[in-house]
Parts: sequence; structure tokens; C-alpha cells
Amino acid sequence: MSEAFYNIETWYDEKRCMWFFRGIKFDFAMHWTDDPEGNIALKCDCVTWEGDPREVHIAIDIGYTKITKDEFQTAVLKELSKHWILC
Repeated sequence: MSEAFYNIETWYDEKRCMWFFRGIKFDFAMHWTDDPEGNIALKCDCVTWEGDPREVHIAIDIGYTKITKDEFQTAVLKELSKHWILC
């Protein structure tokens, strides 16, 4: 699942404190959240795939570590593949 294969753009916006994902018919942002158990996660409440009427919630549990661009991209693709066939 390489960025070149999928033509994916990901970036972190420090002003908004959000990660952005664009590519393979997806375009969404993920924000930080704390769950009741104290874990830190990135989540998006409404992810849609162009041409599909479904809306899904995705979350990436990252604990208290920083996440790199590559780790973010890999984690998002893993979550998206639970809901859609990506290739």
C-alpha cells in the first residue's frame, strides 16, 4: 500500500491540529479525541467514498506517541479497508 500506488496526499495542519487524507476517492480530516479510558485517538465521524452512499466512522488509537505521516497513512488505509475494497 504505497503512496505512489494510490496517489495519496496526507498532511498535518498545526493551526487546526488535524490530520488530512486525500486520495483514492476519499477526502477527509481527522481530529484528536480522548476516550473515557484515557487513550488518545484520531477520529473522523463521517467518512464517505465517492459514489458510495454509506458514511462510516473511523478511529486510530495512537496512545500517547507522536504519529508520522507514513504511520498515519498506513493506519488510515488499514481502517478504510475494513469498510471498502480499495484496489
